[in-house]
Amino acid sequence: MRKAVVFILTLYLGLCAAGCISFRIIPSFPLEGYVETVVLCSEVDESGELLVPTEIKSEYSSGDESVYCFIELKNVSRRIQMRWKWYSPDRAMSRDSENVVINREEQYLETLTAYDEFLLDVRDKEKLVGRWTVVILVDDKLVASREFLIQETENFEKTGLKK
Repeated sequence: MRKAVVFILTLYLGLCAAGCISFRIIPSFPLEGYVETVVLCSEVDESGELLVPTEIKSEYSSGDESVYCFIELKNVSRRIQMRWKWYSPDRAMSRDSENVVINREEQYLETLTAYDEFLLDVRDKEKLVGRWTVVILVDDKLVASREFLIQETENFEKTGLKK
């Protein structure tokens, strides 16, 4: 009887300890179309084979010309539709890029880079100030979002965050 109680108690403790262990399964194949990088920047260098963001930042002046939202995807082998939506500080949509079809030929692309430009210099300067949000959709699914701040030009220069 005593051996049975010890066995059951040992079995119970062993099962409890095993429940505390978990394993992470690492896929043996590259994930399809995963987001590697999403950044906001002042410019995008288009001179090379791939696009490269320059002047990465999240604070802008109402006097700046534009904000770029840059994305880098890995292992894309199918046609995708990408879309950027820009929301003002009052959460109203200010710009929608509409769907942009990428990789129409459905070739395997180890790295895919893309961006959308949000023009500031064509907008009412008074309505620009505040915290903005951009969301990126791939095939109508949210894959990333970023926030950025636009300050009045005078306040922007006072804080030492000059262009």
